[in-house]
Amino acid sequence: MNAGRPDLRLHDLRHSGLTWAAAGGASVADLMRRVGHANHRVALRYQHSTRDSDRVLADPLTELAARAEIVPLPRDGRAMDGSERETSRGENPA
Repeated sequence: MNAGRPDLRLHDLRHSGLTWAAAGGASVADLMRRVGHANHRVALRYQHSTRDSDRVLADPLTELAARAEIVPLPRDGRAMDGSERETSRGENPA
């Protein structure tokens, strides 16, 4: 059964439904109960990232960044309290 859409399988609707439910705030436990999964890995396999979810995640971060205080960082590798900044792999902190 493809409802006149040879590119669409009934199983694809399961993926879409779980993706939309997750985007609407459903927890993994909610999704597992909804479709009868006993294993969280199986439930996670049905979730897909969307452009909308990227926007939902990015907007609050943009708002936080817009309100953040700009703190100048010294270029000599010292922290604002005068202590030395740790470096890794022998990198020059400057």
